Amino acid sequence: MACAQLTTHSQKLNCKVSVILLSLLMVVNLFSIACTDSGPSKKGEQRLVEASSMSSTSPTVTSPPTQPSNEESLELPPPKPEEVREAIERVYQGVATIDTRHPPGYIVGDFNGDGSEDIAVVVRPAKDKLAEINDEVANWIVEDPRQVMLPDPHKSVQPLPPNSRPVIRPDDLLLTIIHGYKREGWRNKEAQQTYLLDNAVGNSMSPTPLKDLQGAQGIQNRAGDVIEETLSGEKGFLYWTGAKYAWRKQ
Repeated sequence: MACAQLTTHSQKLNCKVSVILLSLLMVVNLFSIACTDSGPSKKGEQRLVEASSMSSTSPTVTSPPTQPSNEESLELPPPKPEEVREAIERVYQGVATIDTRHPPGYIVGDFNGDGSEDIAVVVRPAKDKLAEINDEVANWIVEDPRQVMLPDPHKSVQPLPPNSRPVIRPDDLLLTIIHGYKREGWRNKEAQQTYLLDNAVGNSMSPTPLKDLQGAQGIQNRAGDVIEETLSGEKGFLYWTGAKYAWRKQ
């Protein structure tokens, strides 16, 4: 009887030990699984933290400010005599030539205020080509700045100006103005807009910014330069009206 009781007690003890061991194994397995799952997550979180730290501390990359090209920033050189002759020949093709009795015989400036350099040159008509220079369909516009009729700012309706186109004669001294085109200005081969001015060549001709000129009150187009000169004993200037060249006494 005692032996049987002892055996039963031993079996109960072994059963309890087995249960305890099984419980420990389960705890160990659960801990291992938890560690395995949390490892990559922590590493992923660490990577995110590192990436966030790098993005917050990295310097901001900005594009350098746009600088004007050398072509835009450089100023045009002074005109050479051969360049002036080439421009006159390109436009007039022998119908007019540079007057060599008025050295240097040319000045440069932005006379129509479009930002491109123009040139004014003293020329004479070729005596055997007067018909070509007076041709109304020629590429140049013949005008007398002293005969240009300006609009009356006090009138809403303006009368049509009379046809004041002068007739060029063999011994006339003329001032031609070649309007520049793009950055090359009057040197550009596409610069073809040209005015041929009679009764406009004076003494001491010089380019002057219109905005700085005294006696320019009432002129609406304030951009560009004018040609100051003394003409027939009167001091004044030639200026661009927006469509023509006119003369004003100072």
